[in-house]
Amino acid sequence: SEEAVVRYPYAMAIKTALRSYGAVRVLVTPELEPLVKPQLVAIRECVAEAFDVKLDGSKTITTKRRVRWDSKEMADWVSNLTELVAKFEERVEQLLRACDKVDIALGLLEQVDYEALKFQGILRSIQKSIDKMSLSGYADLASWVAVVDDRMGSVLSKRLDTALKAWSSTFEDRNAAIAKGGSDDGDKGEKRVGPNTNDTKDKYPNVTI
Repeated sequence: SEEAVVRYPYAMAIKTALRSYGAVRVLVTPELEPLVKPQLVAIRECVAEAFDVKLDGSKTITTKRRVRWDSKEMADWVSNLTELVAKFEERVEQLLRACDKVDIALGLLEQVDYEALKFQGILRSIQKSIDKMSLSGYADLASWVAVVDDRMGSVLSKRLDTALKAWSSTFEDRNAAIAKGGSDDGDKGEKRVGPNTNDTKDKYPNVTI
């Protein structure tokens, strides 16, 4: 019918927008949600407006109307919903790219050699990603930065613990070797073992940070 032909473009646009929203929304974890909250609220308010429903905490003034298939506001409402979902998709895509870069950097932080310059390079890359997000105007960025700080602190703590255990083991081995050498042939039998000898160069890297 003529009525169905008129409604079809709107129905397909709404279906596409909601399907896209659903696919992207599942990618937003609880810790990332505050960063895209403005976009989420805008979409919810747009949908609520169509049913003349005011969301809790919403500052949007209700229009006291419902958007119906045959209303003249239908085209504008569908266009607005589609635009909001597109912005949400773009925002989430940028956010996930930044998260991937930070995840890669934290992974490198777990394996990098014990050299100050290498550690500093990784930390700078993390800070660069955060600065870019700040310039992009992500909401409540501090909450996500706090999560990254905790993860980074955990990695560095484990690396420090491993390094200290390695050093302790190295010196214990050295003392045992000296004691054994002294009991047999005195200084002639001493075998030096330490962080600067070939015996432990690869196993126990020097800590320079």
